[in-house]
Amino acid sequence: MGKKTMNILIFLTLAAPAAVTAGALERYQVPEVKSNSAEIRVEEKVYTDFRNKAKEYSPEKREKLKAYYRQKMKQSVRERNFDAASHYQKLLDILNSL
Repeated sequence: MGKKTMNILIFLTLAAPAAVTAGALERYQVPEVKSNSAEIRVEEKVYTDFRNKAKEYSPEKREKLKAYYRQKMKQSVRERNFDAASHYQKLLDILNSL
């Protein structure tokens, strides 16, 4: 057997399993893009409880909380988690109203 014949036999040996197991081509489906949003669903009672509890805090503690919630809100916006950002904004609104 010549070199050319050997190469053909090796090629067919390697290519045959792929040809036998190959299936029909299917149209590519783009995967669904899921939001980064955690879909925070907070009951109003949480906000009223927070308001009542925050009234008891010292002005210094309220300022620290404001800074913390501002930071969390900005981080949520950067991460495109707008539900969380809205939640932190509500907490900030409550603290600012006291």
